[in-house]
Amino acid sequence: MRRLLDRMLADGDGGAKLEASMGDRLIRAAQADDGPAVFYVDNHLRPYTGKQVVRKGWRMQTGASCPAPRTTTSTTRTADRSQGSRCRRTTALMPALLPKLSAKLREALGADERIPLAFDRGAHAAPLAQLRDAGFEFVTYERQPYPEVPSPSFTATLVAGEAIVGVYETRLRNLGAGRGRVRRIAVLTDDGRQVNFLAVSTEPAARLIEILQRRWRQENGFKHGVERWASTSSTTAASSLRAARHRGPEPGAAPPGSRLPARADPGG
Repeated sequence: MRRLLDRMLADGDGGAKLEASMGDRLIRAAQADDGPAVFYVDNHLRPYTGKQVVRKGWRMQTGASCPAPRTTTSTTRTADRSQGSRCRRTTALMPALLPKLSAKLREALGADERIPLAFDRGAHAAPLAQLRDAGFEFVTYERQPYPEVPSPSFTATLVAGEAIVGVYETRLRNLGAGRGRVRRIAVLTDDGRQVNFLAVSTEPAARLIEILQRRWRQENGFKHGVERWASTSSTTAASSLRAARHRGPEPGAAPPGSRLPARADPGG
C-alpha cells in the first residue's frame, strides 16, 4: 500500500488519477444493482506536524485543537461489499461539503438516478434542506437536544435480520426558517438510549436504520488505517515510524458497545 502511494506521489498527477479511478468505481457500483447504492460521507482530522502553516481543527479524541487538514471520504456499499472510496483533503466542514459533493454525484450519475447519502456530522438545517430540494435522499443523526419519547411508545423492529430495536416515527422535524420538514425517526437501543435520525427517503424506517448502522464499517476502515498504516499522520516521517510500531486489527472488527451506537459527539 505504501509503495503504491509513493509511486502515485512520484507521478505528477497521481492524486488526480486515483480520484478519477475511484470515482469511476463509485459510478459503476451505483449502477450495478437493482436498488440505488448508498454513498457514505465522512471527514476526519489528520494531525499535522510538518513545517507548513495549516488551518487548525478540533480533535475530539484529544479534546483540543491542532493543525490538521480534513480528509473527506465518500464510500459506496451495496449489500455487504465495499465498492470503493473517494478521498479529498480539505479544510471545509461537513455542512459546507455536502452540497458540493452531492452536486458532483448528480453530475456523474445523471438527473434520474436515486442518490441516497448517509453521514454523521452534517445535520444542520440549511444543508439538509438543500439536499432535499435538490432531489437527494439522505439519513443522518439528529443533533441534540431533542424531545424524549416514552419507552412504551416504541415498536420492536427487526433491523438487518439480526438486531431488534424500538422504533417510533409519527411527527416530522421542522427545519425552521421556512425550510420545511423532514422525517424524524426515534430509535431505542438495547441498552435504553434514544437516538434520533433525520431522513428524506421513501425507504422504511428499518432500512434507514440499517444504512446508518453500516456507516460504522467505514469507521472501522478509518481505525484500521490509523493502527496499521498511521493514516492520521500528515507527515512521512511520523507515518513511517508509526507504521513500524503498530499492527492493527482486521478492518471487519465489530464496533464497540451496542449494535447501534449513538453519536460520539451528539452536539454536532
